[in-house]
Amino acid sequence: MTRETPPKPDRCAACGSSAIHHVRQIWARRTRRHLDLYFCDDCESFMMPAFYTPTDETLQKTVAFHERITPRNMEWSTPLWDQVLAHFPGARAVAEIGCGNGALLAEAERRGLSALGFELNPHVAAFARDRFGLDIRESLWDRTTDMPECNVLACISVLEHLEDPAALISEIAAYLKPRDGLAILSVPLIDESRWKHVVRPLAKASPFKSTDEHVQYFSPQGFATLLERCGFTSVERYVIGGWNIHLARP
Repeated sequence: MTRETPPKPDRCAACGSSAIHHVRQIWARRTRRHLDLYFCDDCESFMMPAFYTPTDETLQKTVAFHERITPRNMEWSTPLWDQVLAHFPGARAVAEIGCGNGALLAEAERRGLSALGFELNPHVAAFARDRFGLDIRESLWDRTTDMPECNVLACISVLEHLEDPAALISEIAAYLKPRDGLAILSVPLIDESRWKHVVRPLAKASPFKSTDEHVQYFSPQGFATLLERCGFTSVERYVIGGWNIHLARP
C-alpha cells in the first residue's frame, strides 16, 4: 500500500484563491493510493488531485455504463432542449465536449440543429455513432479544431474531471463570444448540506466515494466564480431532472 499522492494544489481551481487547506485523506480503490482532499475557504469548493489514468480495458468497460444510462439521458434531453431553445431560440448548431453516449446530440438533431460530438473514449464514441448515427470525433475539443461553425457548445459532467477546468472554460468563452453563442454547462455541485460527508466514516451517499474519478467538487458559488473569471457575463442556472444546468453567454 502506497501513500504517494499528487502535490497540494497552489490555488483553488474554481475561484483562484490560495486560501486552501487539507481536510483528510481518502482511499482510492482503483489506484490503491491515499488521495488528499482540500477545501477552499473562500468559495467552499473541494479538490482531490488524482493520478488515475484509465487503461484501454477500463475504457471499454465504461461502454456498458453508457449503454445503461442512455434511456435516462434521452428522457432528460427533452426538457433540457425545451429550456435551451426557449432561452436561446437562435440555436443553429451544437458541439458537445465529452458527449458520452450522444443522447443530447441526438435530441438536438431531432429538433433540426446540426450536431457534432467530441469524445476521448474511442469505445464510447463508437457506441454513440452506432446508436444514433452521429458525427463523433475522438478528441478533446479546442477552438482551433477544424469543425463546422457552431453557436452552442455543451460540456456536461466533464469539468469535474479536469485538473485545470478554467483552461477549457476560457476556450469555450473565447470561441462563443464573437459568435454571440451559448454554453450549456453542468457539474455536480457540493453545498454545505453535503459537508457532513467529509467526516469519517464516509457515508454511502457521500460525493467523495473513495474513487479517484472526480478531481473537482465545485460549490455553487465556486462554479459561478469560475464562469465569471473565465469570461462569461450572463449565467442562468436551472435544475432539470436533478442536473444543475448553467446556460452561459460571454
